[in-house]
Amino acid sequence: MKKTLEVAELYMKPELEIIEISNADGKSGVPCNVRGARMKLVKAKKLAIFLGGAVVAGLAFAAIFSGSAFADEIILTTGKKGTGTIVSETATAVEIETTVAGRVVKRTIPKNRIYSIEQDGKRRVLNDSAAGKIAAEESVAEKRAERSPREVFEMIDRIGKTAPDWLKSTPLEYPPTLDLSFPKDVDGWDANRNFGQYVWDVINPNRDRWKSAVKLAEFMRERNKNDAEVVRRIDQATGEFYFRFFQDYPRAAYYWRLSGFDDDPASAPWLGPYLGECYWRLGSKKAALDVYAKTPDQFPWIKVLTEMGELDEALKLAERLAQGNRPDYAFVYAGDACRAAGDYDKAIEYYRRVLAVEATPDRTVEQMERNTKRARANIIGIETFERLDLTKVPNGVYYGDGVGFAGNVRVKIVVSSGKIASVEVVEHQEKQYYSSIVDIPRQIVEKQSLKEVDAVSSATATSEAIVNATAKALSEAIENERDKTTKSTRPTRASERKNR
Repeated sequence: MKKTLEVAELYMKPELEIIEISNADGKSGVPCNVRGARMKLVKAKKLAIFLGGAVVAGLAFAAIFSGSAFADEIILTTGKKGTGTIVSETATAVEIETTVAGRVVKRTIPKNRIYSIEQDGKRRVLNDSAAGKIAAEESVAEKRAERSPREVFEMIDRIGKTAPDWLKSTPLEYPPTLDLSFPKDVDGWDANRNFGQYVWDVINPNRDRWKSAVKLAEFMRERNKNDAEVVRRIDQATGEFYFRFFQDYPRAAYYWRLSGFDDDPASAPWLGPYLGECYWRLGSKKAALDVYAKTPDQFPWIKVLTEMGELDEALKLAERLAQGNRPDYAFVYAGDACRAAGDYDKAIEYYRRVLAVEATPDRTVEQMERNTKRARANIIGIETFERLDLTKVPNGVYYGDGVGFAGNVRVKIVVSSGKIASVEVVEHQEKQYYSSIVDIPRQIVEKQSLKEVDAVSSATATSEAIVNATAKALSEAIENERDKTTKSTRPTRASERKNR
């Protein structure tokens, strides 16, 4: 039954599920859905809506988030979700705003009530909540609905033109000897002088410098604004920073498009798979496949195609690339693709093909060593976590090692109350790990699983090492617990004599 109430009455009617609110003069505002019912919000100074029997002071949570499909998203621990624009965030609360009935409305939400926050396609989980996790999974499924290339390009243009909140306060840091003219060709290796080498040696391995890389690129772009070729290469680098360091897909795509990739893909074909991944993650598989169609075969496309559900095409691409002079790379990528798709038998088959590749003058045993180590480690990793029952892991702190790109990656895992409470990389020799050191542990904790963990682009080896190390550590924990149980139940010689 539908009732019309004054604001004052509303506070006394918590049992209502279908409501329409009006102020004294009867004006009503935009409609929105509450538990499937139609409701109207009005221009009143203070309103309250009862959601699931609990009062939400101010404007209704469901109404506050009546933004666009590309807005920020907040999911409460109750499973309620919605969109708006996050305008500020403190250690304890988030402030979000939207437009309701033509008016900008702001609301502050305590963080202890929030399950997750998503901004620019990146989700952060703040609190554990079964209802929140279900809502997040539903949200991801909804976002996977195909958007048109035009919709995605409009979003990229809108977000890309804006700077992230942290950029203004980020200090400009670079060695005084750095050549800010960014010449294309340089002699020798000097990370204190050459921008690309400075990024490789100093920026990439140090997370605390990632934001300063964007700041420096912005500074260099302004300094070289009259040299179109230098600006183009700076835009390419800026896109890489947003993509690799922050998974900021709209801004990464914006700068890559700004660099002229759409007009001339041949000028930077290596960007194709990464721009395609941006389009896919932002909701347009068609836009991603359009890029795939106009760029040459490249190893990273195997991962992107797999994520888009095109495993067959990904494996066809791997087989084509295996005809070149690096078949070990092709088979490692193919194994990774099958592993990501959940076809573990096929993955092991491809990893074994890596081990079977024969050396040639163009591809020596030493050159293939990294991939053969990865293949062996991944076979063991799959065989380990397929048997792994997380419910049997006793509470405690465990350590494990995995084979990364540059060496071993050591991981610390904390299990508490029958769940993986935290995963942390405590030792590694990786330099180009990008966000994998943080993102892969976060995924493992969120999913409470080692399956279907998405590897970080350009850091697949590091991603795999973290998963394999975690599987190894937890598997050993179960084995040790089983050994303890066996020993404690095994009869002693004295007890055997007594029972004779």
